[in-house]
Amino acid sequence: MDYNIIILSISTLRKQVDKCVGRWGDKKITYYSQLEPVSRMLIEEKGNIDEVLAICTTKAIEKTEFSEDDGESNLVMSAYDYYVKRINGAFPNNEIKFTQCPSNAFDEKNEIEKENAIVEVARYILNKKNDIKKLDPDANLNIWIDSQGGTRDVNMLLNAIISTLRLLGINSKGIYAVNFYNKEGTVINQTSTYQIIDFVSGINEFTLYGRAESIVRSENNEFKGFLFEKTWNK
Repeated sequence: MDYNIIILSISTLRKQVDKCVGRWGDKKITYYSQLEPVSRMLIEEKGNIDEVLAICTTKAIEKTEFSEDDGESNLVMSAYDYYVKRINGAFPNNEIKFTQCPSNAFDEKNEIEKENAIVEVARYILNKKNDIKKLDPDANLNIWIDSQGGTRDVNMLLNAIISTLRLLGINSKGIYAVNFYNKEGTVINQTSTYQIIDFVSGINEFTLYGRAESIVRSENNEFKGFLFEKTWNK
């Protein structure tokens, strides 16, 4: 049986958490935690999410006091714990495993700690893949990415993790974010955007080392043609 993991980075909390509307397709939900929409969409649509791997900075696991707009007041918990609380509240009978990674939260301003976080997340995913294959050689590890959370620095770290996993032969099944405006968030599919970034990296890889794996993975033939023309017909 396949194993499905959502990877996301935990956003910090403000003193008052807004009550928002989330949408995907014909679905409409009310939510508070910034990371709810993509997780809830994937859990509902895929139906068999086994684990959420949450990338946590030191600020994401610090307890803080906050209130929900038109909801609970004087809550004291970390952003990570609040996310888990909201998902468990939406799916009370779920058997999802929530894993904080790296095991020791990192300082997003510390470059060495960020690099170590990339290694630990990649190693965790690779070990998970190997464990699954030992139990069932036909099983697949499916990775789903929520690129919404965290600061800009942490978001860049998530991009580095995606690239590292690709180098290890582990590709994401889908990458999603939320287009947010006026307290309404619409889930959008960003997979093709990341494929373009991967393809541009592949052009550089091919030019320097003659490796074409990243180029071959791209499904955008028009974009391929444009870059080939502009790169080699100078």
